[in-house]
Amino acid sequence: MKVGVIGHKNHATKIINILADQKNIKKIKIFLYKKYDKQNLNLKSKKIEYVYSINDLFDTCSIFISSPTKTHKKYIKLFLNTKIYIFCEKPGGNGIIDLNFLRKIKTNRKGEIYFNYNFLFTKQIEFIKKMIQNKKVYGDLSFIELKLTNGISFKEEFSNNWRFKSKNIFDQITGNVGSHYINLLIWLFKSVKKKNILKLSVNKKNDTSLIVLKAGKRVLVNMYFSYSNPLSDEFNFFFSNSILRIKDNKIIISKPRDYFDKNKNFISPPIVLTEKLNQTYEYLSSLEKSIKFFLYKVENNKKFSSKYFNNSLDTLKFFI
Repeated sequence: MKVGVIGHKNHATKIINILADQKNIKKIKIFLYKKYDKQNLNLKSKKIEYVYSINDLFDTCSIFISSPTKTHKKYIKLFLNTKIYIFCEKPGGNGIIDLNFLRKIKTNRKGEIYFNYNFLFTKQIEFIKKMIQNKKVYGDLSFIELKLTNGISFKEEFSNNWRFKSKNIFDQITGNVGSHYINLLIWLFKSVKKKNILKLSVNKKNDTSLIVLKAGKRVLVNMYFSYSNPLSDEFNFFFSNSILRIKDNKIIISKPRDYFDKNKNFISPPIVLTEKLNQTYEYLSSLEKSIKFFLYKVENNKKFSSKYFNNSLDTLKFFI
Protein backbone atom coordinates (compact mmCIF):
# COMPACT_ATOMS: atom_id res chain seq x y z
CA MET A 1 0.00 0.00 0.00
CA LYS A 2 1.00 3.60 -0.62
CA VAL A 3 -0.13 6.09 2.06
CA GLY A 4 0.03 9.84 2.48
CA VAL A 5 0.70 11.84 5.65
CA ILE A 6 -0.16 15.46 6.36
CA GLY A 7 1.98 16.57 9.29
CA HIS A 8 5.54 15.68 10.23
CA LYS A 9 6.16 16.92 13.79
CA ASN A 10 5.50 15.60 17.31
CA HIS A 11 2.56 13.15 17.16
CA ALA A 12 2.81 12.86 13.37
CA THR A 13 6.36 11.53 13.79
CA LYS A 14 5.04 8.67 15.93
CA ILE A 15 2.45 7.82 13.26
CA ILE A 16 5.06 7.89 10.48
CA ASN A 17 7.43 5.64 12.40
CA ILE A 18 4.65 3.10 13.01
CA LEU A 19 3.67 3.18 9.33
CA ALA A 20 7.30 2.63 8.33
CA ASP A 21 7.35 -0.60 10.38
CA GLN A 22 4.31 -2.08 8.60
CA LYS A 23 5.25 -4.69 6.00
CA ASN A 24 2.20 -3.94 3.87
CA ILE A 25 3.23 -0.27 3.52
CA LYS A 26 5.55 0.20 0.54
CA LYS A 27 5.69 4.01 0.37
CA ILE A 28 4.89 6.90 2.72
CA LYS A 29 4.41 10.26 1.00
CA ILE A 30 4.76 13.13 3.48
CA PHE A 31 3.31 16.47 2.46
CA LEU A 32 5.41 19.49 3.48
CA TYR A 33 3.58 22.79 3.06
CA LYS A 34 6.85 24.70 2.98
CA LYS A 35 10.46 23.95 2.17
CA TYR A 36 12.04 22.19 5.14
CA ASP A 37 15.57 20.93 5.42
CA LYS A 38 14.92 17.20 5.10
CA GLN A 39 18.08 16.46 7.08
CA ASN A 40 16.47 18.00 10.17
CA LEU A 41 13.19 16.09 10.03
CA ASN A 42 14.66 13.04 11.79
CA LEU A 43 12.68 10.56 9.70
CA LYS A 44 15.03 7.96 8.27
CA SER A 45 12.90 5.26 6.64
CA LYS A 46 13.65 4.47 2.99
CA LYS A 47 9.88 4.22 2.43
CA ILE A 48 9.51 7.98 2.91
CA GLU A 49 9.09 10.40 0.03
CA TYR A 50 8.64 14.12 0.68
CA VAL A 51 6.25 16.06 -1.56
CA TYR A 52 5.51 19.78 -1.69
CA SER A 53 2.21 19.65 -3.54
CA ILE A 54 -0.93 18.26 -1.92
CA ASN A 55 -1.89 16.92 -5.34
CA ASP A 56 0.93 14.38 -5.06
CA LEU A 57 -1.09 12.55 -2.38
CA PHE A 58 -4.03 11.71 -4.64
CA ASP A 59 -2.44 8.46 -5.85
CA THR A 60 -2.43 6.96 -2.33
CA CYS A 61 -4.97 4.54 -0.85
CA SER A 62 -5.20 6.34 2.49
CA ILE A 63 -4.37 9.70 4.06
CA PHE A 64 -3.23 10.31 7.64
CA ILE A 65 -4.12 13.81 8.83
CA SER A 66 -1.98 14.82 11.81
CA SER A 67 -1.89 18.57 11.32
CA PRO A 68 -3.32 21.25 13.68
CA THR A 69 -7.02 20.72 14.51
CA LYS A 70 -8.07 23.91 12.73
CA THR A 71 -6.87 22.40 9.42
CA HIS A 72 -8.71 19.07 9.69
CA LYS A 73 -11.86 20.21 7.91
CA LYS A 74 -9.85 21.65 5.02
CA TYR A 75 -7.98 18.41 4.38
CA ILE A 76 -10.99 16.12 4.87
CA LYS A 77 -12.91 18.24 2.37
CA LEU A 78 -10.02 18.05 -0.10
CA PHE A 79 -10.09 14.23 -0.19
CA LEU A 80 -13.83 13.80 0.36
CA ASN A 81 -14.75 13.17 -3.27
CA THR A 82 -12.10 10.50 -3.77
CA LYS A 83 -11.96 6.82 -2.85
CA ILE A 84 -9.08 7.46 -0.45
CA TYR A 85 -9.60 6.33 3.15
CA ILE A 86 -9.05 9.10 5.72
CA PHE A 87 -7.37 8.67 9.11
CA CYS A 88 -7.75 11.93 11.04
CA GLU A 89 -6.40 12.79 14.45
CA LYS A 90 -9.03 13.62 17.05
CA PRO A 91 -11.23 15.56 17.48
CA GLY A 92 -11.88 16.04 13.75
CA GLY A 93 -12.83 19.70 14.01
CA ASN A 94 -12.80 22.72 16.28
CA GLY A 95 -16.27 24.26 16.22
CA ILE A 96 -19.88 24.22 15.07
CA ILE A 97 -19.00 24.91 11.41
CA ASP A 98 -16.76 21.85 11.31
CA LEU A 99 -19.38 19.76 13.12
CA ASN A 100 -22.09 20.70 10.61
CA PHE A 101 -19.73 19.94 7.72
CA LEU A 102 -19.01 16.45 9.07
CA ARG A 103 -22.70 15.77 9.69
CA LYS A 104 -23.51 16.40 6.02
CA ILE A 105 -21.01 13.87 4.67
CA LYS A 106 -22.77 11.04 2.85
CA THR A 107 -23.33 7.91 4.94
CA ASN A 108 -21.33 5.65 2.61
CA ARG A 109 -18.30 7.98 2.75
CA LYS A 110 -18.48 8.25 6.54
CA GLY A 111 -17.60 4.55 6.67
CA GLU A 112 -14.21 5.37 5.15
CA ILE A 113 -13.30 8.14 7.61
CA TYR A 114 -11.71 7.24 10.94
CA PHE A 115 -10.95 9.60 13.83
CA ASN A 116 -8.10 8.41 16.00
CA TYR A 117 -9.09 7.93 19.64
CA ASN A 118 -6.39 5.36 20.33
CA PHE A 119 -6.99 5.41 24.11
CA LEU A 120 -9.75 2.89 23.37
CA PHE A 121 -7.05 0.32 22.52
CA THR A 122 -5.22 0.43 25.86
CA LYS A 123 -4.91 -2.34 28.42
CA GLN A 124 -6.59 -0.30 31.14
CA ILE A 125 -9.72 0.14 29.03
CA GLU A 126 -9.99 -3.64 28.69
CA PHE A 127 -9.94 -3.88 32.50
CA ILE A 128 -12.64 -1.24 32.80
CA LYS A 129 -14.91 -2.94 30.26
CA LYS A 130 -14.62 -6.34 31.95
CA MET A 131 -15.43 -4.92 35.37
CA ILE A 132 -18.45 -2.98 34.10
CA GLN A 133 -19.80 -6.13 32.43
CA ASN A 134 -19.23 -8.40 35.45
CA LYS A 135 -21.73 -6.84 37.85
CA LYS A 136 -22.09 -10.06 39.83
CA VAL A 137 -18.48 -9.81 41.04
CA TYR A 138 -17.72 -6.08 41.04
CA GLY A 139 -21.16 -4.49 41.44
CA ASP A 140 -22.65 -1.51 39.63
CA LEU A 141 -20.43 1.38 38.58
CA SER A 142 -21.59 4.67 40.12
CA PHE A 143 -18.66 7.13 40.09
CA ILE A 144 -15.58 7.87 37.95
CA GLU A 145 -12.83 10.23 39.02
CA LEU A 146 -9.95 11.34 36.80
CA LYS A 147 -7.00 13.54 37.78
CA LEU A 148 -4.56 14.23 34.95
CA THR A 149 -1.99 16.94 35.59
CA ASN A 150 1.55 18.11 34.87
CA GLY A 151 3.50 21.34 35.19
CA ILE A 152 4.39 22.26 31.59
CA SER A 153 2.96 25.77 31.93
CA PHE A 154 5.95 26.58 34.15
CA LYS A 155 8.52 25.36 31.61
CA GLU A 156 10.24 28.12 29.66
CA GLU A 157 9.94 26.34 26.31
CA PHE A 158 6.14 26.38 26.71
CA SER A 159 5.91 30.09 27.62
CA ASN A 160 4.38 31.03 24.24
CA ASN A 161 2.85 27.67 23.44
CA TRP A 162 -0.39 27.41 21.42
CA ARG A 163 -2.03 25.55 24.33
CA PHE A 164 -2.20 28.81 26.27
CA LYS A 165 -2.58 31.36 23.47
CA SER A 166 -5.56 29.89 21.62
CA LYS A 167 -9.14 30.82 22.49
CA ASN A 168 -10.45 27.58 20.97
CA ILE A 169 -11.46 24.95 23.53
CA PHE A 170 -9.97 22.14 21.42
CA ASP A 171 -6.50 23.70 21.67
CA GLN A 172 -6.85 24.20 25.41
CA ILE A 173 -6.43 21.37 27.90
CA THR A 174 -10.23 21.02 28.26
CA GLY A 175 -10.83 19.82 24.72
CA ASN A 176 -7.36 18.72 23.64
CA VAL A 177 -6.93 16.25 26.51
CA GLY A 178 -10.54 15.93 27.67
CA SER A 179 -11.86 14.76 24.29
CA HIS A 180 -10.09 11.39 24.73
CA TYR A 181 -12.04 10.71 27.91
CA ILE A 182 -15.37 12.07 26.70
CA ASN A 183 -15.07 9.76 23.68
CA LEU A 184 -14.32 6.85 26.02
CA LEU A 185 -17.41 7.60 28.11
CA ILE A 186 -19.58 7.75 24.99
CA TRP A 187 -18.28 4.33 23.93
CA LEU A 188 -18.87 2.84 27.39
CA PHE A 189 -22.24 4.41 28.19
CA LYS A 190 -23.63 5.59 24.82
CA SER A 191 -24.47 9.04 26.14
CA VAL A 192 -23.04 11.78 28.33
CA LYS A 193 -24.93 14.72 29.79
CA LYS A 194 -22.85 17.86 30.20
CA LYS A 195 -23.37 19.32 33.64
CA ASN A 196 -20.58 21.84 33.96
CA ILE A 197 -17.16 22.80 32.60
CA LEU A 198 -15.15 25.09 34.86
CA LYS A 199 -11.94 26.74 33.66
CA LEU A 200 -9.17 28.24 35.74
CA SER A 201 -5.98 30.13 34.92
CA VAL A 202 -3.40 29.05 37.51
CA ASN A 203 -0.19 30.05 35.73
CA LYS A 204 -1.24 30.50 32.09
CA LYS A 205 -4.59 31.30 30.50
CA ASN A 206 -7.04 28.37 30.67
CA ASP A 207 -4.35 25.95 31.88
CA THR A 208 -6.73 24.10 34.22
CA SER A 209 -10.28 22.75 33.97
CA LEU A 210 -12.86 20.62 35.73
CA ILE A 211 -15.56 18.69 33.86
CA VAL A 212 -18.54 17.35 35.83
CA LEU A 213 -21.09 15.19 34.03
CA LYS A 214 -23.40 12.21 34.08
CA ALA A 215 -22.62 9.20 31.87
CA GLY A 216 -25.42 6.89 30.83
CA LYS A 217 -28.28 6.70 33.30
CA ARG A 218 -26.50 6.40 36.63
CA VAL A 219 -22.76 7.13 36.56
CA LEU A 220 -21.40 10.42 37.93
CA VAL A 221 -18.07 11.64 36.53
CA ASN A 222 -15.55 14.19 37.80
CA MET A 223 -12.52 14.96 35.58
CA TYR A 224 -9.74 17.38 36.53
CA PHE A 225 -7.05 18.48 34.05
CA SER A 226 -4.18 20.88 34.60
CA TYR A 227 -0.90 22.01 33.04
CA SER A 228 -0.01 23.82 36.28
CA ASN A 229 0.15 21.11 38.97
CA PRO A 230 2.64 18.42 39.98
CA LEU A 231 2.44 15.28 37.85
CA SER A 232 -0.60 13.11 38.52
CA ASP A 233 -2.21 10.42 36.38
CA GLU A 234 -4.99 8.82 38.38
CA PHE A 235 -8.16 7.12 37.16
CA ASN A 236 -10.59 5.76 39.80
CA PHE A 237 -13.75 3.73 39.30
CA PHE A 238 -16.13 3.16 42.21
CA PHE A 239 -18.42 0.14 41.94
CA SER A 240 -20.97 -1.00 44.53
CA ASN A 241 -18.71 -3.91 45.50
CA SER A 242 -15.22 -2.83 44.41
CA ILE A 243 -12.83 -0.01 43.54
CA LEU A 244 -10.56 0.11 40.50
CA ARG A 245 -7.58 2.46 40.72
CA ILE A 246 -5.20 3.17 37.85
CA LYS A 247 -2.26 5.07 39.31
CA ASP A 248 1.55 5.15 39.31
CA ASN A 249 1.76 2.63 36.47
CA LYS A 250 -0.39 0.11 38.33
CA ILE A 251 -3.88 -1.30 38.01
CA ILE A 252 -5.27 -2.01 41.49
CA ILE A 253 -8.59 -3.67 42.37
CA SER A 254 -9.94 -3.67 45.94
CA LYS A 255 -13.01 -5.58 47.14
CA PRO A 256 -15.45 -6.48 48.68
CA ARG A 257 -17.59 -3.63 50.02
CA ASP A 258 -18.63 -5.58 53.14
CA TYR A 259 -15.28 -5.68 54.89
CA PHE A 260 -15.30 -4.98 58.64
CA ASP A 261 -13.08 -4.71 61.67
CA LYS A 262 -13.74 -6.70 64.83
CA ASN A 263 -16.35 -4.12 65.90
CA LYS A 264 -18.27 -4.53 62.63
CA ASN A 265 -17.24 -1.11 61.36
CA PHE A 266 -16.52 -0.70 57.66
CA ILE A 267 -12.82 -0.62 56.79
CA SER A 268 -11.02 -0.25 53.47
CA PRO A 269 -11.32 -3.48 51.47
CA PRO A 270 -8.16 -5.47 50.73
CA ILE A 271 -6.34 -5.33 47.42
CA VAL A 272 -7.22 -8.46 45.43
CA LEU A 273 -5.29 -7.65 42.27
CA THR A 274 -2.28 -5.53 41.36
CA GLU A 275 -0.94 -5.43 37.83
CA LYS A 276 1.93 -3.34 36.50
CA LEU A 277 1.19 -0.90 33.73
CA ASN A 278 3.69 0.89 31.51
CA GLN A 279 1.80 4.03 30.51
CA THR A 280 4.33 5.08 27.85
CA TYR A 281 4.29 1.64 26.27
CA GLU A 282 0.48 1.49 26.42
CA TYR A 283 0.20 4.83 24.65
CA LEU A 284 2.48 3.82 21.77
CA SER A 285 0.99 0.33 21.63
CA SER A 286 -2.56 1.72 21.48
CA LEU A 287 -1.55 4.07 18.68
CA GLU A 288 -0.10 1.17 16.70
CA LYS A 289 -3.22 -0.94 17.29
CA SER A 290 -5.43 1.92 16.13
CA ILE A 291 -3.36 2.40 12.97
CA LYS A 292 -3.36 -1.35 12.22
CA PHE A 293 -7.13 -1.44 12.72
CA PHE A 294 -7.48 1.36 10.18
CA LEU A 295 -5.08 -0.25 7.69
CA TYR A 296 -6.96 -3.56 7.91
CA LYS A 297 -10.13 -1.80 6.74
CA VAL A 298 -8.24 -0.08 3.93
CA GLU A 299 -6.46 -3.20 2.69
CA ASN A 300 -9.66 -5.26 2.72
CA ASN A 301 -11.88 -2.46 1.39
CA LYS A 302 -14.17 -2.66 4.42
CA LYS A 303 -16.29 0.08 5.99
CA PHE A 304 -16.03 1.21 9.59
CA SER A 305 -19.08 0.77 11.78
CA SER A 306 -21.15 3.95 11.92
CA LYS A 307 -20.44 4.07 15.66
CA TYR A 308 -16.89 5.27 15.05
CA PHE A 309 -17.94 8.31 13.05
CA ASN A 310 -21.04 9.11 15.13
CA ASN A 311 -19.24 8.80 18.48
CA SER A 312 -16.55 11.15 17.20
CA LEU A 313 -19.22 13.70 16.25
CA ASP A 314 -20.85 13.34 19.68
CA THR A 315 -17.45 13.99 21.27
CA LEU A 316 -17.03 17.13 19.20
CA LYS A 317 -20.57 18.24 20.01
CA PHE A 318 -19.99 17.85 23.76
CA PHE A 319 -17.52 20.74 23.83
CA ILE A 320 -19.48 23.12 21.59
